[in-house]
Amino acid sequence: MKAKYKGFNMMKPKPRTAHPNSKIGTWKLFVGDLVEVIDGRSSLGGRGKIKNIDKNKNLIWVEGVKLLSKKFTYKVNEDESSVQLKEMPIHYSNVQLVDPVTDKPTKVKLSWEYNNDKRRLEEVRIAKVSGARIAKPDRQKLAAQENDGLRNIDGFEWAPNVTSEMVSEKFCSWKPELRTPPFPNSFMNELERWRRKNKESQAL
Repeated sequence: MKAKYKGFNMMKPKPRTAHPNSKIGTWKLFVGDLVEVIDGRSSLGGRGKIKNIDKNKNLIWVEGVKLLSKKFTYKVNEDESSVQLKEMPIHYSNVQLVDPVTDKPTKVKLSWEYNNDKRRLEEVRIAKVSGARIAKPDRQKLAAQENDGLRNIDGFEWAPNVTSEMVSEKFCSWKPELRTPPFPNSFMNELERWRRKNKESQAL
């Protein structure tokens, strides 16, 4: 008897994505944009920069908006609590860009302008209310901001000039050597015994 559904697998379901008809064709919001939530119960009026986007599901994560307490099984420090706040996704239609002139959420339209420095046409966003030009966030500057600035982790100041030797001296208590294995000899012998046993069973 032939299967009713071809290619149906209960153990590996397909990832949930938005319907093709409801997917947004041209995205006008990008990571790093300052946006404001215009619809929603708990996050209405919230403002922040876009942290992440998911174009397959039409979802956006905004820094400091729509926070939900979530329990983590691991801790970076012992003093930290296992329950921490985490941003939850917001639908694309519930968010709008903030107009730099009026300081209010506004719709934008796309236009083409000639860039003399790059000598090519570029797509720009123009606010419909004030007509101000809203530039797209520079990805290189966003990456540089994440790398620049010191980050304090367990009393250790991380900076772009930190080397692997400095990290090993601060955190690593074990140093690799050619003559000593990374695990005890009894454990290594047990692994070798299981390897030989598996190899003999495959030969039969």
